Amino acid sequence: MHNYQLYFSNWRHLLVLTLLVLVLVHLISPANFPFIENYNFPWRDFAVHFIGTLILWELQMWTIRNVYKKGLFENGFSMQLLLKVLGINMGIFALLYLCYAPFVTVVVYGRPISLYALLVGLLLSVVLALVINGIYLSLELYNYWQERQAAPTQPQEQATAEATPPKDTLVLQAGKEQVQVPVQQLAYFYSENKITFAVFTTGRRMATNYTLSELEPLLPPQDFFKISRQVISHRQAIQSVKKDVNFKLLLTLQAEGQPPRTETVSRYKAAEFKDWFTLNG
Repeated sequence: MHNYQLYFSNWRHLLVLTLLVLVLVHLISPANFPFIENYNFPWRDFAVHFIGTLILWELQMWTIRNVYKKGLFENGFSMQLLLKVLGINMGIFALLYLCYAPFVTVVVYGRPISLYALLVGLLLSVVLALVINGIYLSLELYNYWQERQAAPTQPQEQATAEATPPKDTLVLQAGKEQVQVPVQQLAYFYSENKITFAVFTTGRRMATNYTLSELEPLLPPQDFFKISRQVISHRQAIQSVKKDVNFKLLLTLQAEGQPPRTETVSRYKAAEFKDWFTLNG
């Protein structure tokens, strides 16, 4: 059974929340200003806003994890997914406000409910929540765009490589040495310190003059997958696949005579990888 996790369990998050609420409750009314005569700490205002903000944060983050990140993991990124999350979060926010605000007004403060004040508060709160959610989802969109960007280093050579269809053999050149290798004998490629290495199924490792961006279009897509910006692997080299934290995938690559290599597929590429791995399994 999945154990529920409080997203504010981190003490740093609680500290930030406390400081924000402290500032808020002191700005709500001039009577709360610390430097006025006979100042009393607004404990009631602090408790009301702290509890409400904490509940709201938990609900919003639950949606982010169980709707956005789960949808990203299962079906991949889409604008429809972002809009769905935004709509759900706005709905949760409005519903919570309409339940929490009247309760606090009547029970905690002992005041009658003012429809005008309730609607104005709802409008201002939803606008603030829209801004916060918009910033978060915009960052997700930017991260997805960055994840999808190739890192071209030699445009002319890359264009030539893209025009070349995948072959059954690949000529690897390292310095003065050229080796023609059947692609089925290649386990994976990885980039390290701006050098791309080919690892054979036999365990041999060879430095090449290729970049991963140049190699990718030369390899049969049904057999090879670009796991990250640093690694392209043959599916037969993938020893195990398991779900990692935050809906990422943790892969173990294995070649004879080489230690197991652990690589991570980002949550943005997890759905694409699962489709590829299943279809070509």
